[in-house]
Amino acid sequence: FSVSGGNLVPTPTAANFVVGIPYTGTFKSSKLAYAAGVGTALTQKKKVSQVGLILRNTHKDGLQFGTDLNALARLPSYEDGQAVADDYIWTEYDKASIPISSSWGSDERFFLVATAPRPVTVLAAVPTIVTHDKS
Repeated sequence: FSVSGGNLVPTPTAANFVVGIPYTGTFKSSKLAYAAGVGTALTQKKKVSQVGLILRNTHKDGLQFGTDLNALARLPSYEDGQAVADDYIWTEYDKASIPISSSWGSDERFFLVATAPRPVTVLAAVPTIVTHDKS
């Protein structure tokens, strides 16, 4: 596309294009108090081992996730043995959970970071939590 007189003019070959101001949107979960076999997991050591994501209209580099804002994971760059194109946008994404790096702690949180102008729509994020049950 081009800009003419303040208006966007799509090229004849462009079916879809994204325009926007760069910004990030950050989600921080509440305390992850799930998956305890004996009572609440609020004060127990736990970690997030993987995350399942259900997305819609999401750019391959539009979303990062994890338990540490300084070491976030990205969506897989390979799918079904093929490299995902640099400008690829999933119209629907509902794949197996993705393993993530995390550490044990009693106050583990989960983060999602969306980076504009790449489109991201998160329909669901399901972290898998592993706990050390108190006995």
